[in-house]
Amino acid sequence: MHTCDMQAAGPTDGSCGYGTFDPATYPFNALLSISSASPLVAKLPSSGCGACFQLSCADEVACAKNSTPQVATVIDSCPSCGPLTTTQTVFTKLFLASLGRAQAQLQQVDCEPPGGVSFRLIDYRPSAGGFLKFSVKNVAGSGGLSGVAVKGSASPSAAFIPMTNTYGAVWELSNLPPPPLDIQLTNAQGQSLVARSVINTQASGSDVAVSAGPSDGPNPSPSSVTSAPAPAPASLSTAVSPPASPAATSPPISPEAPPPNPTTSSGSIPSPPTSPATAVSPPLVSPTSLPSPPAPAPAPSSSPSTSFTPIASPPPGAACQSVAAILSRNSQLNTWVSLLQDANLLQAFATRSNLTMLAPVNSAFQAPPPQEYTGSATSISALLASRGGDTASSVVGYQVLAGGFPSASLTGGQKVPTTDSLPSASGPLQVSISSQQNNGITIDGIAGVAKVLQADIAACNQTTIHVTDAVLLPFTE
Repeated sequence: MHTCDMQAAGPTDGSCGYGTFDPATYPFNALLSISSASPLVAKLPSSGCGACFQLSCADEVACAKNSTPQVATVIDSCPSCGPLTTTQTVFTKLFLASLGRAQAQLQQVDCEPPGGVSFRLIDYRPSAGGFLKFSVKNVAGSGGLSGVAVKGSASPSAAFIPMTNTYGAVWELSNLPPPPLDIQLTNAQGQSLVARSVINTQASGSDVAVSAGPSDGPNPSPSSVTSAPAPAPASLSTAVSPPASPAATSPPISPEAPPPNPTTSSGSIPSPPTSPATAVSPPLVSPTSLPSPPAPAPAPSSSPSTSFTPIASPPPGAACQSVAAILSRNSQLNTWVSLLQDANLLQAFATRSNLTMLAPVNSAFQAPPPQEYTGSATSISALLASRGGDTASSVVGYQVLAGGFPSASLTGGQKVPTTDSLPSASGPLQVSISSQQNNGITIDGIAGVAKVLQADIAACNQTTIHVTDAVLLPFTE
């Protein structure tokens, strides 16, 4: 349970990519905007987009006469998002209507959308070699997805192609197979649902609801799945009748589970053995539950792990890839991608050239600030959240070097200018290369030291990416 200030300045849409919500449909105007650096969402998929929180009044003096807890859904999550905000509808059910801000208690709860998962098609060009970009809405349970993949429905033996989580709840992929398309959704517990032939020739801007299909068991066979006769809420074990005619069908969704688990007689995904005290993990879609999540990991130490799975190099002769596409291929860089997105810098790399990016891994943002920093923040994420203003943009700019600096060009003692916009009497702020030896490259900032975990990742526009284990700060207080 967390207590924090909340105000009624409530979002109608936000950075998660869902678009504008109709108050008459789920989540019925119970919307929430939150900083992605908040400990409430920092470890959730998609920066907490789609997660549900129970809100309650934490100050008796401010409580409404019949104040009752309310559940709201995160639709706006970004490092630069201001105070926690909700809609006036929710706020006045908790607090006195005369107040504009009050203390609220928050606790994450399972999302329970009344219908099935749906896709909002942001951009779709259905021809072979086309482009698909959508957000995924109404995900039950934790509300977030750890992975989305696509394949052509006409190719049962084809492998699913992972999509890129560009920001919030938005996923995209180019070079598509011909429609119709199957979409695979995977939650944080590793459980998957497959929506068969769900994307066909719908227009960009439309919402596509997913209907129910029979269970495929742990290793689904696409040819065994039939279409549902009418759009029913997606469920893991809903019985489906054969369609009356092809024109009346709607695409089904069918569950997948890891291969070791056998299929139950009802066709639903079985839960692994758990102790009686273990709570059952929420599902992707209501109302069926998925297996229990693993036990919580131990709290991180003051020196977080810097293990990093290298980004694979493109095959020889392949076209160059954008900075956004490269970073989004590795979930260990999600926090950095969010910062770039919120600072409106991610797309800047599509037009600017000859830059070098130092891309910190997720664990760098959970680490304590460097010893040179004299403030009271306990982590880099908390520091960014507490300072607000242009701090995030400044920190992002300090990780971007003004020029092309492949590893071979970096030498010990070298001073390298950055693109940070903070004023400096001596000109652009700089970072120092403190070592370039067999054990790797070490870079010093005004505050902090970062080691390069993977160097020389080439992107379009003569941009070079070096993945680092720490966030360099352009200030000490």
